[in-house]
Amino acid sequence: MKKMKSSILLFVTIVLVLVLSASFAPAQDKITLHFSAHTDHWGNIAAMMKLYESRNPNIDIVWIDEPEGADTHHDRDVTMFAARDGSLDVIVVDVIWPPEFAPAGWLMPLDEYFPPEEQKKHVPAMIDAQTVDGHIYGIPYLNDIGNFYYRRDILEDAGIEVPDTWMELVNASQKLQNPPQLFGFIPCFWKEQQLSCNFVEYLWSNGGEYLDKTGKEVLFNNKEGVEALQFMVDLVNKYKITQTGVLSMSLDEGRTIFTEGHAVFHRNWNYVWNMAQGEESKIAGKIGVDTIPRFPGGEHVTCLGGWSHSVNNFSEHKDEAAKFAVFMSSREVQKYRALNGLRTPTILKLLSDPDVVAEHPVYPRLMEIAYGARARPKTPFYTQISDIIQKEMHEALLQRKSAKEALDAAAEEIEFVIQ
Repeated sequence: MKKMKSSILLFVTIVLVLVLSASFAPAQDKITLHFSAHTDHWGNIAAMMKLYESRNPNIDIVWIDEPEGADTHHDRDVTMFAARDGSLDVIVVDVIWPPEFAPAGWLMPLDEYFPPEEQKKHVPAMIDAQTVDGHIYGIPYLNDIGNFYYRRDILEDAGIEVPDTWMELVNASQKLQNPPQLFGFIPCFWKEQQLSCNFVEYLWSNGGEYLDKTGKEVLFNNKEGVEALQFMVDLVNKYKITQTGVLSMSLDEGRTIFTEGHAVFHRNWNYVWNMAQGEESKIAGKIGVDTIPRFPGGEHVTCLGGWSHSVNNFSEHKDEAAKFAVFMSSREVQKYRALNGLRTPTILKLLSDPDVVAEHPVYPRLMEIAYGARARPKTPFYTQISDIIQKEMHEALLQRKSAKEALDAAAEEIEFVIQ
């Protein structure tokens, strides 16, 4: 009996010691992840961060606003990486940056966290853009493509079909425009990244290519490229269907002209659809969207935009950062952002999800257009290349050089960069 009492007393003592030890044990250290993302206009990023923290109580997320403008954003990241600075753990990356960032060792490979079976759920061109030397360096979350917007009401009233070719666009614009009240076509020919995006659509739709498959030979100054740039020059100076000042007008200034009801056709990105349906728009319910026109014998090809979540390879918490990047690009988060923040998903099935389509009936059409999207050249020198060709193309648009002279000058300078 005494032995039994002693055993019970010993057991109770051990239990009390274990309970007290657990009570006074230091709490698990929290990990703080710094997440740099675009401005949260609708509050959905903050909501998803709080959701992640609630599911992962050992993680705190600190959100840092990205700089305004893609070029400023790019330069901020380059400066950070060059200093081997790991203070930002998860960043958002434009589709054109991985070929520059990944070979330099600046981004963490995400193959383990984002395997092929997950990759195939997204817009194919976005996966291709994030893949460098067989490894994936970004998880797409924002789908963006160049689109051809048109005033459906004006075309229907005039009995005119949506233009299939570039010359059909010219003919329809000349017939319908009445400047300055109504312009035919609003592209973005300002000397910045948007000009490069516009040019590749004319180039590709004429059967041309930017660089060869090795990325070491310039091809854009051949017959197809010269014809493409000359047509852009003619839109402004010969056919006169564009807005006055188009060569110095920003992307969103062009969008404003369209949503104010002063243009029949407009080339821009996905965001314009939602802007056109907003309370401030003069054309809500009056527009349609289609593929970018083409040259005879060419194909309808659109320029790929969009953003992905990537992990800073200098982060001290790469595993935790990668898991957070997976969450922020997940189906759950993309659906929430589509329903609450007007962000177009990269996961293809979400573009036909009944809840999403009920809110955004245009998304199935955007999915069809996205299948024809192409990424700009995958080269670590793309930013330099784009700066050079923008400068020379603008000279042609201003009629200071011929299209051939401008492209030859750009090719000579770019060949020095890429060799």
